[in-house]
Amino acid sequence: MTVKKAELKVVRAVAHLFQATLISGPERSVVNHLQQSQLAVEWPEIGCNGRRLEQGLKLLGTYLKEWKGSDTQIEALKLDHGRLFLGPGEPLAAPWGSVYLEAPPSVNGESTLAFSDFLRVKGIQITQKTNEPLDHIGTQFAVLSFLLGKLAEQPDSTETTAVCKSLLADHLLPWADRCLERVEEFATTHYYRGLAILAREYLCYLRRVFDIRCITVPLFR
Repeated sequence: MTVKKAELKVVRAVAHLFQATLISGPERSVVNHLQQSQLAVEWPEIGCNGRRLEQGLKLLGTYLKEWKGSDTQIEALKLDHGRLFLGPGEPLAAPWGSVYLEAPPSVNGESTLAFSDFLRVKGIQITQKTNEPLDHIGTQFAVLSFLLGKLAEQPDSTETTAVCKSLLADHLLPWADRCLERVEEFATTHYYRGLAILAREYLCYLRRVFDIRCITVPLFR
């Protein structure tokens, strides 16, 4: 891995962005912050570029440009988030790893337990505000953000690098792109479509940076 310390801080900040936008329902304060930071205009240069990145930034930028923080807008975001990640009925883009990795699709399955064991063995503690299954995509981005923060402090740490690679290779990358693909396909707002595209490109970047081989696993959604 050849990422410089300054770049690692930026990479960690992007992971935190996806944690904040995916771990729970939309909040005015989060969207306000994205708008005020001009994120879609000043997206960090971390090795991601090309048509897909431009597409994601254009969608998110268009949404943020039109964002007024109105009740109508926040309700539309909440409706989109609910359809994608909560239901009623089957969520269009279920945010839990076991739904994609196990047959029949289930919540709190064996892959969830494997992620729980990973956290326990590595001594990583997380605080959840809800009773969401542990393998929620937002939670895994939160763990990634934490680990990248540690790595930014000690870029030469082979131990932290190995834990990051394990998180990505064993727990996040096998299914996250499929989840985000469904967000991109079914989202009704430019906000979630743009974020999904950007997150997919970001994960591709991390795969290259950490030199993680593409291992095809069967997905059941």
